[in-house]
Amino acid sequence: MIGALVALVGTAIAAYTDFTTTYIPDKLNYAMIAIGLAYVWLSFPVPEAISFTAIAAAVFIVGLILYIFGQLGGGDVKLFTALALLLPQYPVDIAQINFLGPLVAPYPPVVSIFFAAAVISMVFVPLGYLNKLYHDRKRIKSLQKKMSHGIMYSAATIPVFYIWSLFSVRALIIALPIMLGAFTLAFKGDILERYIAKKKKVKDLNEDDVLALELMSESIQKKLGVGMRKTFFDSELKAIKARAKKNKVSTVLVAENLPTFGPFILAGLLLTLLFGDAFLWLVFA
Repeated sequence: MIGALVALVGTAIAAYTDFTTTYIPDKLNYAMIAIGLAYVWLSFPVPEAISFTAIAAAVFIVGLILYIFGQLGGGDVKLFTALALLLPQYPVDIAQINFLGPLVAPYPPVVSIFFAAAVISMVFVPLGYLNKLYHDRKRIKSLQKKMSHGIMYSAATIPVFYIWSLFSVRALIIALPIMLGAFTLAFKGDILERYIAKKKKVKDLNEDDVLALELMSESIQKKLGVGMRKTFFDSELKAIKARAKKNKVSTVLVAENLPTFGPFILAGLLLTLLFGDAFLWLVFA
């Protein structure tokens, strides 16, 4: 229960700070990782400790790739790494007291947490943007055309869920969130431009900034030499700033107001601890 308790308290603090400041403190993540390492190496035999540490390293590497392409925040990557160490396996004590009989997955709990967090975010994030788009509907260009495209995108997911529902009717639970997400794709440009993107001076860019490549011209991207990447480390930003100065690029668009993922990670953690793996629950009726 020690690992689970630290994971819960730490993730709750991370979720609160992420929600209020859009930032998860490195000190918190590093402290959780340090406690996780100590917990793994003091609580398990050496072979298992090596295995659990390797899994956490793999989680960090995968998270780092997602971070580089702007799909996950740096703080989120470190938090998932900490959770991989603090919860190397499903807590037996919780499984014993859980009267609902949780489905314990054959893979690490951090995978279950990530899946649950992603599904929950697919419900609330699109709803939040759709609410904003509804209030700004009079200022959106080609509204009817984009709505038609959104309906087509949503309809394209129906055959997949129909086939899935033949094996498990529970699959229909995540049908609506994914259909909402598919519908929102038609308004991706409006969402980026109106609610997320913000101009920022190139000289002020840092590791936490995510470039809004979708709104940047190819010529600007070539001048900066960013390729398909959206985030960069400080050492790499020095070269980008030098190229920007040489090519007279003073400002860029960054994704300043991205949805915070910390609260969804907390929700995913709670869901996993209480009910087990959400994916297995959905697949097996």
